[in-house]
Amino acid sequence: TAVDVGANIGLIALPCARLVGPKGKVFAFEPEPRNAAFLRENIAANGYTNVVVVPKAVGERNGTAELFLSEFSAGGHQIYDMKSRLAAIDAAETHYAALLSDIRKHKEFEKSIKTELVSLDSYFASYRQPISFIKIDVEGAEGGVFAGMKQLLKKNRRLSIHFEFAPALMKLFGTDPLALLRELVVQGFTLYDLRNLRREKEEIEEVTPEEIMRRLPRANATDILARRR
Repeated sequence: TAVDVGANIGLIALPCARLVGPKGKVFAFEPEPRNAAFLRENIAANGYTNVVVVPKAVGERNGTAELFLSEFSAGGHQIYDMKSRLAAIDAAETHYAALLSDIRKHKEFEKSIKTELVSLDSYFASYRQPISFIKIDVEGAEGGVFAGMKQLLKKNRRLSIHFEFAPALMKLFGTDPLALLRELVVQGFTLYDLRNLRREKEEIEEVTPEEIMRRLPRANATDILARRR
């Protein structure tokens, strides 16, 4: 079983569907209706019958949330009001000031829709099959997803998690990015930075939480693989 949180139109969900095979299952969470429609079309066009599209946002709890829509990027929708939080930050925060200026320039997040919110612990509470892989890309709200999957992490010991790591956005959401990485290590995960992956050598680089934070400029993001054997 594979889980894709922030599935968009299926760029990760579809390869996962091939990899798990006809006896496996992929759960693809995508709350934005237009993206979810494209996702369903892509699944059908590729002939997959093992993908479950879940048109919900994923977070720490069950309920409803405001999904703020990006006009600039179909992959940029988010469940927290970035514009308001940026406006409240001191002007001395150079990166955040530039980000707010860019958002205003592109008229980002001026529209929002209501969406259902679900935690992975709740959704998979009665699911009996082992989960092998989770991908998370939710524009800085990754901390909420992790907070809502504590039981899932306990139940599935052999698990790999591929997630986007953008410290500046995580802080806007309310997550301490270094604390999140350290907690994964405490739970038995080894961390790998995929930013400099050399495909020809098929190598990935093991890193500590502190090293990830040192090497990552504030405005940048990377992809991290957390693997527990």
